[in-house]
Amino acid sequence: MHKPSLLLLGYGQLNRALAEHLSLDYDITAVSRSPQTHTAIWHVAADLSQRYPASLSGAHFEQVVFCLSPADYSETAYAKIYGDALATVLMGLTPTPPKRFYLVSSTSVYRQNDDEWIDESSPALGNGFAGQQLLKAEKNLDAAPFPGTVIRFSGIYGGERTRLIRQTQKGDFDAEGPTGYSNRIHEEDAVGIMAHLIRRQTRGQPLEKCYLASDNEPTPLHEVMKWLATQLGTEAKGRHSEVGEARRRAGSKRCSNRRILESGYCFRYPTFREGYSEMLTRLGLRTLP
Repeated sequence: MHKPSLLLLGYGQLNRALAEHLSLDYDITAVSRSPQTHTAIWHVAADLSQRYPASLSGAHFEQVVFCLSPADYSETAYAKIYGDALATVLMGLTPTPPKRFYLVSSTSVYRQNDDEWIDESSPALGNGFAGQQLLKAEKNLDAAPFPGTVIRFSGIYGGERTRLIRQTQKGDFDAEGPTGYSNRIHEEDAVGIMAHLIRRQTRGQPLEKCYLASDNEPTPLHEVMKWLATQLGTEAKGRHSEVGEARRRAGSKRCSNRRILESGYCFRYPTFREGYSEMLTRLGLRTLP
């Protein structure tokens, strides 16, 4: 039985989980800088910022997911991934173009800061060097000679991403605010959305050029942490002047997920409450009934 081919560029937490999710139904190849082992996929070790793997030259992949992580939070590291590596890949795929190329991007492409609702049609001007590099990558994909879809994820949590829980345990938050709106998506839903779009393409269903991937309930950060503190039995130690204003300055917008919902995706963790409840239970931390 023929399995549709899927190329995963990058093999971090998201693509690794995606491979687990789709390995029974897809013929998967993955590329990352360091060697990896996975019984269900073929893995190639290569630095994509330097070259397109010779072993993949001439190979045809029906769908491709670009989900690489910069080595650090610097403009140089971001340019190496979203500039150099993406350009290398797009050129390497051009002789045998895929049916669909997915670029994992971020809501950092938005600068909006007045609590307004944003969606895929909202102006994207790039927030700092990270957002600007991602926007350049999105534009380069749009100019590629094959169809592309950008997935702009909001803040991903879940799995081993426990920073907010640990911060709340220390009392490092302001229970009253004001803090800006936070937008987030559980790791399992991030992977679920990627798999959902890939399966839609396989079934021949139409896809948009861009999807904003965030859960159903943008929430001020202090409310998220206040809820977590109740579950953990901790109290806030921060004061408004120390914590609230600093986080307010970081930005505040509300991300609409209407387009991904209309495509038929159903969130496993529709709000932060379901998602963090799963984490607290899995980590063995106290939760309320």
